[in-house]
Amino acid sequence: MLIVRSLAFKPFDQGGFPFSIPMLQTFEPLEFETLISIFIGENGSGKSTLLETMAYAIGLPTISSQHIESDGSLKAAKALAPYLKLSWGIKSKRGLFFRAEDFLGFVRSIQDVRSAFDKDMQDWEASLEGGGLDRVRAMVTKQKNALVEKYGQDLNAYSHGEGFLKIFESRLTQKGVYILDEPEASLSPLRQLSLISLLMELVKREQAQIFIATHSPIMMGIPGATLYEVRDGKLQRVRYEDTEHYQITKAFLENREAFLRHL
Repeated sequence: MLIVRSLAFKPFDQGGFPFSIPMLQTFEPLEFETLISIFIGENGSGKSTLLETMAYAIGLPTISSQHIESDGSLKAAKALAPYLKLSWGIKSKRGLFFRAEDFLGFVRSIQDVRSAFDKDMQDWEASLEGGGLDRVRAMVTKQKNALVEKYGQDLNAYSHGEGFLKIFESRLTQKGVYILDEPEASLSPLRQLSLISLLMELVKREQAQIFIATHSPIMMGIPGATLYEVRDGKLQRVRYEDTEHYQITKAFLENREAFLRHL
């Protein structure tokens, strides 16, 4: 069952960004038919702004150190959100809003939490003793172990690709709405396939609904997904084989030398 059935915008007459984005000026309601929807387009086409607005309007959790409502980088989404109309199958704020640029901030926030645990423990050790100290030490150890169990001993110890997958493995766990903006960043082709496997398992197991903005022809190839591409300022449904990303990649791989000679 679809969680989000459709997406549309109320009429607006404001000028300036983001209302001036051609894709939004020509936007027609989307009726979702599959649990995975993929949005394609050049940088600046509006695909990321659309997904950011969805995430902001829903109030999805993020991996950022900031709450979505206080994230200054989402000013465009905040401006558009009052005009967004979502039709729900099952209304939910569960899920995740993931942007590649939020990863480093998240790693720092985990480090800050661990440092705070250590500092608090030092303070308690200076002021408590006996059974009281033992109980506090057990509580702090339990909280630190929970972080390790969920995210590993040290996310900084992983490569970017490994760290991304570790986040996905820990957060793609329940029925909800998952909005992923260019999740392929820092992922090798093999790790992109690993992410696709995680997403397909999440959809199969939990009936989660996933929205992805991507430049990767590998991510675009998720079986059963519906693809929407921004072309000439309009968002339209496309077949995988008709996307520019697929066609250029296929032509290049089939004859690299000839392809490059014609550039």
